[in-house]
Amino acid sequence: MKTLIVSINSKYIHSSLAAWYLKESLDNSKWTVSVLETTVNDDKDRILSSIFNEKADLIAFSCYIWNIDIILTTAENLKKILPECVIILGGPEVSYDAEKILQLRPFIDCVIMGEGEVLFGKAVEYYAGLNNDLEHESAVAFRKGGIIVNPGYALISSRSFDFIKSPYTGEMLLSLNGRIVYYESSRGCPFSCAYCLSSSFKGVRYFSLSRVKSDLTKLINAGVRQIKFVDRTFNADNKRALNIINFVLENYSRASFHFEVAGDLFNDDLLDKLSNVPTGLIQFEIGVQSTNIQTLEESARKTDVAKVLRNAAKLISYGNMHIHMDLIAGLPYETLAIFKKSFNDVYSVRPHMLQLGFLKFLKGSAISSAQIVQKHEYKYRETPPYEFLSNTYLSYEDTLHLKNIEEILDRYYNSGNFQSTLEFLITYYYETPYDFYSSFAYYLSKGGIVLARKDLSFLHEMILKYAGTTQVINEMLKFDYFSSNNSKSVPKCLTRYMHKGFAATCFEYLKNEEFIKKNMPHYEGISVKEIYKKVHFESFSNNHNQACIKIFDYGQPPNPVTGHYNVISTY
Repeated sequence: MKTLIVSINSKYIHSSLAAWYLKESLDNSKWTVSVLETTVNDDKDRILSSIFNEKADLIAFSCYIWNIDIILTTAENLKKILPECVIILGGPEVSYDAEKILQLRPFIDCVIMGEGEVLFGKAVEYYAGLNNDLEHESAVAFRKGGIIVNPGYALISSRSFDFIKSPYTGEMLLSLNGRIVYYESSRGCPFSCAYCLSSSFKGVRYFSLSRVKSDLTKLINAGVRQIKFVDRTFNADNKRALNIINFVLENYSRASFHFEVAGDLFNDDLLDKLSNVPTGLIQFEIGVQSTNIQTLEESARKTDVAKVLRNAAKLISYGNMHIHMDLIAGLPYETLAIFKKSFNDVYSVRPHMLQLGFLKFLKGSAISSAQIVQKHEYKYRETPPYEFLSNTYLSYEDTLHLKNIEEILDRYYNSGNFQSTLEFLITYYYETPYDFYSSFAYYLSKGGIVLARKDLSFLHEMILKYAGTTQVINEMLKFDYFSSNNSKSVPKCLTRYMHKGFAATCFEYLKNEEFIKKNMPHYEGISVKEIYKKVHFESFSNNHNQACIKIFDYGQPPNPVTGHYNVISTY
């Protein structure tokens, strides 16, 4: 029996972990098993034809909020053109309402609830007519005359965790083609936050360190460029986390590593080690979500907010790691005023990325229970991704305003293209960072202006119109542009100042061997003309019309943490 496992990823750069786990869970000497990876952005007819051309007897899909719609549409059409094929669904989007799925979707044959490495193999054997075990297994729903639902949620015990075969085979590694690799050294979470699927089950199960190191060695040797750990709380065990970090430091080659961490769990040993890691090797994602104690308590989130912010500030101060921090809008008790404080608290540490997300009512999460929804008068979208609309504390109008702030934050702050300009505006013209973003959001919304999918020139025009075309703003924007983009031309809305003989002045600096030795030693021994091709000179003036020249070094890669090029000032 030919089995096809399909993963419809959210973007091409993403790779599938579940599909390859499932493939390795089967006896590949016994079955013909293939994996097909595509994306939600691909042409739907092409997805359908690609699956059809495999002529599989059994087709399995991993279902998430981002792909469930296209999976159901594809599965329905597959059943029409391959009526004898068996279609199996699994994943978090179908694990909590399997019976409803089978009732409403007659083209689905089976739903596996929870982790599938064991159950999937039994389902394949069942549909091959080799056993009837499926009828006696929990956490599975299927058709046999009518609909049979054996309730439960499959979780593989920690005692047998290493028996899950590694998905990182030669075939899987060859399929990556430069994409992000997802890796897990553990499953589960020590916490039970109400808005997370971890609230539906407790505990952390770990792969052995020997297994983790073996897998990482395979990925590093394969030349993988980015390995993203999907452990919900990588530093739940600091000793174990330090062991893995040490292994990474000894073996990393070209790869960089991304970890999701709890900011208040870092101990001194781990912090000390992180202070000296190579620049750009490690990225941390720190979920804060809210700094309001009542909100955190209602969300069943246990965290020491002060310690989270303190440790985040310390990690950022090291200057060698990219720090990403998260907030969630729409949590219980968080009014616009309270959210403003949460925003300012997190912004105050100046993370390299501040992601503003909106509460999602994931199937199986505690916050989606009728009791909590009714208590806080939650309104949310009934279709994926089940996103928050309003509650007792935030009107839909408030939500739209926060959406506009999210867009500005992403385009201006998270892009890294406006760092000096934003810092100047917030410091000198606004009481708090939130006040700036809120005011800018109102300005854009009143003008009906949407920032999405606009180029840098458009973003510069908008902030100039909002802040006013003053000389200091012009110079800040110009500096930001050249320090984050290796283009030697600026948006037309910005004014440039070049005095007579500017080019000759630039060459004089490059002819000065002492200047080169002190400021750009990597160019020693290189001809002036060659250096000039690799750098950019720009004249800046201040409020007193005093000019200075700054040199932007494009011959060297930008800082891997900030994305900014090195700048040398001359006076």
